[in-house]
Amino acid sequence: MTEALAKKIDDGRGAIWASFRRSKRGVLGLWILLGMLLVGVFAPMLANRQPIACRYQGEWYFPAVVETVQGIPLVGKYIRKDKPFRLYTFDFKREYDPERDWALFTPVPWGPLEIDTEIHAAPSRRHWLGTDSMGQDVLARLIHGTRVSMKVGFIAMGIAGLIGLTLGALAGYFRGWIDVVISRVIEVVICFPTFFLVLAVLAWFPPRLENVMIVLGLTRWTSIARMTRGEFLRLRDVEYCLAARALGAGSSRVMFRHLLPNSLAPALVDITFGMAAAILVETALSWLGLGVQPPNPSWGNVLKDGYGLRATTAHIIPSACVAIFIAVLAFNLVGDALRDAIDPTARERGSSRPGGRGES
Repeated sequence: MTEALAKKIDDGRGAIWASFRRSKRGVLGLWILLGMLLVGVFAPMLANRQPIACRYQGEWYFPAVVETVQGIPLVGKYIRKDKPFRLYTFDFKREYDPERDWALFTPVPWGPLEIDTEIHAAPSRRHWLGTDSMGQDVLARLIHGTRVSMKVGFIAMGIAGLIGLTLGALAGYFRGWIDVVISRVIEVVICFPTFFLVLAVLAWFPPRLENVMIVLGLTRWTSIARMTRGEFLRLRDVEYCLAARALGAGSSRVMFRHLLPNSLAPALVDITFGMAAAILVETALSWLGLGVQPPNPSWGNVLKDGYGLRATTAHIIPSACVAIFIAVLAFNLVGDALRDAIDPTARERGSSRPGGRGES
């Protein structure tokens, strides 16, 4: 019976993935997210004041590639650019001699902090989305701001997911006084408006991106914990868990090896929606001066600069708004498709249609 139940669970997972793939909007949102992730990861190779690869004074250098690798956690701290490219005062564009040297420049040959003589410039072939009040290229700042937004969404909700899944699993599995204590903590935290709670906490810490991600993670775990708790309460006494305990499996093995993988689906939906909310909160915090600090790029900073100069540089506002809108829309499309795929009644309605379900 245990093998038959395990096969039934695997078939259910396959049905969820098949239902998600039939959702055109969900697949579209997933492709958009993958594209934005690639833009965020490879931002230094898309917009940079230094080339991807070059031959300078008889030596080969790969400054943009090295800068991309430096963005990898733990690995990047041990890798440095070669001189003279590691010096910020070194201007390769000024030193570059086409007759003597060779270079492969990035598609947007401007760095997010690079200042041009053209201030408040309208979109042109030189600056595709124009420049801001400092002469910085708007498109380059939006590309590097994508890295910030994706990092905030995934890391903040990763922290929230870790806390929510752990506390929800403990409350649903052990029940009793542990469930009572954790449930009361959830009720207390959920009573406070998230944005104002984040503002109150950040008022005590320096306005840094790391603090924003930590605070968002510490304030958005409650719904994940409640969903996980409900799933553990439902699955705690099913046959395969009883069999595992009868065979001598400990509580931690039963919780994290058997129950947690089968309780992730509802939490993943909430995590997906939470990523979209985290991006909006980070944008609002950067607007208020509590998030990413200028001149570092973020969508909130770009939008704030455009709003402050809307009388002279109105072209900045639409580009920042479109970037924020597309990111939030993509996360919501994926979340909606996941929610419909997990709902068994929605899957049954979709499978009853001629040719299956084409759209969520």
